[in-house]
Amino acid sequence: MRLADAERFTRSSVRAFEVLFGSALVVEVLTDVLTGGWGIHTGRLYPWRYIGVVPLWPPSLLAIVWALTVASGIAFALGALRPLAPRLAAVLMFAWVIERYSNHGALLFLVAFYLALAPPRPAASDFEEARHPNLGLVRAQLLIVYVFSALNKISHGFLRGESLANLVGWRLELARPLSIAVVLAELALPVLLVRSPRVGVVGVVLLHLGFVVLMPGLWSFGLVMVAMSVLFLGEGDLPTRRGPARSP
Repeated sequence: MRLADAERFTRSSVRAFEVLFGSALVVEVLTDVLTGGWGIHTGRLYPWRYIGVVPLWPPSLLAIVWALTVASGIAFALGALRPLAPRLAAVLMFAWVIERYSNHGALLFLVAFYLALAPPRPAASDFEEARHPNLGLVRAQLLIVYVFSALNKISHGFLRGESLANLVGWRLELARPLSIAVVLAELALPVLLVRSPRVGVVGVVLLHLGFVVLMPGLWSFGLVMVAMSVLFLGEGDLPTRRGPARSP
C-alpha cells in the first residue's frame, strides 16, 4: 500500500468491513447474554464494573441497549440506516464502556466513533476516488492494537510461556514457543497488511481463530479485528458486483 492510498478504499472492502463489524456487535450482545450479563444487572451475580461512580443499569435499560445494539449491528451488515447506524453504535458502545469497561468495549467504541465522524457511503459514485480519513483511522487502530498488544506481552513476561500454560493447562515446553509465535504474529501482521494485504488478512483470520479455540468468548473481538483488516484490501482482492454506481 502506498502512503497516498492510505485514505482510499474500495467499495467491496468497506462493505465487507460493515458486514463483519455489524456481526461483531451482534455477537457481543450474544456473548453478554450467555456469560451472565442479565444476572449481573439483576443483582443475582456480582455487580462487576470498573467505574464505580456509574450506577449499574437496571435490567429494563439493559434490554433496550441490547436490542438497539443488535439493531445497529444488523443495519451495519445490511448497509442500511445510513448515517444513523454508525452514530447509534458509537453512542451505545460509549455507554457500554462507561457502565462496564473492557478493552474490547473500548475498541468497539473507537471503531464506531471513527465511522460516526463521516459515515461511509460505498454506493456514492465518487467513493473510491474520494479520501476517507476516518476509515484511515480504523486502519491505523488495527496496527496500534497489534503493536501495543505485542509490546505489552513482552513487557509482562508473556514470552516465558507461563501465562499461556496456566490459561489452557499446557506443558511449558509447548506453551513457550506458542507464546513467542503469538507475539511474532502480532508484530508481523501490521507489516503484512500493508505490504501484502491478502496474506495479512489470512493471517489475521488464522490468529483469531486460534484465540477463539482457546477462549470462545473472543468471537466478537476476532470479528472486529478481521473487519478492520479487510479495509486493507484493494481492487481485485475481493469479488465485486459489476454495474453502474448508484447515487448516495
